[in-house]
Amino acid sequence: MICISRNYQFVKESYLYQMNLKTTILPFLWTFLTLILLSIPANSNAQRSLGLDKGGKVKRIHFYEGQSIRIKLIDKEKVAGHIDAIYDSSFVIEGRKILLSEVEMVYSVRPPLRFLGGAFMVAGVFYFSIDAINNLFNYAARGYVFSDAVWLPSALAVGAGAIMYYFSIRRTKVLGQGNFKIYNTNPLPVSPDAPDAPDAPDSKTD
Repeated sequence: MICISRNYQFVKESYLYQMNLKTTILPFLWTFLTLILLSIPANSNAQRSLGLDKGGKVKRIHFYEGQSIRIKLIDKEKVAGHIDAIYDSSFVIEGRKILLSEVEMVYSVRPPLRFLGGAFMVAGVFYFSIDAINNLFNYAARGYVFSDAVWLPSALAVGAGAIMYYFSIRRTKVLGQGNFKIYNTNPLPVSPDAPDAPDAPDSKTD
């Protein structure tokens, strides 16, 4: 067995021997963290969000720039799309400027209920289709395509799924309620004199 002593001249002069926590590792980590922090864009608009207060376990949900949102205005028009920008008292959806005071209702989604609704509908249709195809290939022996023992539970599954899917969309009234506001979700200060978005041509969404 060959042992190399730490006092051996080659080991002393090698890079691995000289590398230690204070002189090599910590400076490298600080440089790496500094580069990460400098790469984060300091965009004041990205610090804002549209906050919706509602019932349930999650009392407030936030809509950020780039996310989808669906609302109903006080003139009963429904607008849906991606949020382009958020300002002091307004926001922009697909190039259209909308004031907070113009919003009557905000639609939000209950993900678990929507998932269950979709799963029930897909399972019901799949079960019914597989049984019908099987009966079709064996029609000479069975004499029917739609089985009474299958179509009824399939229809119940699709119906239950459709009901859950419908109620997965939460409709929250915000006009005059004070539960739909613009928040600064970033600890960095937002400039209070950020200009509002210029008026853009209306683009109605059904």
